[in-house]
Amino acid sequence: MMLQWKGNNILLAADTPNPYWEEIVKHFGDGLDIASHVFCKIPHHGSVGSIASCVLNGDREQTWVVTPFNSGSKLPSFEEGDGIETLLDAYPEVLLTGLPVAHVNQQPSPCKTTLVEAREGTKPQPIEFALPGIVGVDVTPTKGELKNYVITSIDPSGDTKIVVNGAGSVLVVLVQRELEF
Repeated sequence: MMLQWKGNNILLAADTPNPYWEEIVKHFGDGLDIASHVFCKIPHHGSVGSIASCVLNGDREQTWVVTPFNSGSKLPSFEEGDGIETLLDAYPEVLLTGLPVAHVNQQPSPCKTTLVEAREGTKPQPIEFALPGIVGVDVTPTKGELKNYVITSIDPSGDTKIVVNGAGSVLVVLVQRELEF
């Protein structure tokens, strides 16, 4: 699904396999620039077989979110040449709503890690965060209750801001640097 708002494209890519992206682009003609999105929910849990270059080759700052498959498939993969490396080759950071592990093994707070640390199985580093004042909704994680999500906002100029990283979410970067939330 491509949502267009105030000249901004928001791509919710579901489980579309790689071979179909070129067909989708051809169907809509020159008027649809898939890569020009400001936000993309990456297809099929970040598997390398679903990540097409026409989704990745944007010319502006983008926010990418991957929802891992947590029941044994280990998607997205952090291995060389696989999904997360493909994404990080195109853009220096990607958000995961959780790690590709069972929900009971997710981190109790939002975290950050590098590609190398993820490959080595290093425990991600917690991110300091402040919970927003959302009336009537408590987003504080409690024991045994995981809330793997990322909330973003997009303004009319196309600037995307991460509002909240839920417990278990992980920001994966190519190299370690100061992160702002």
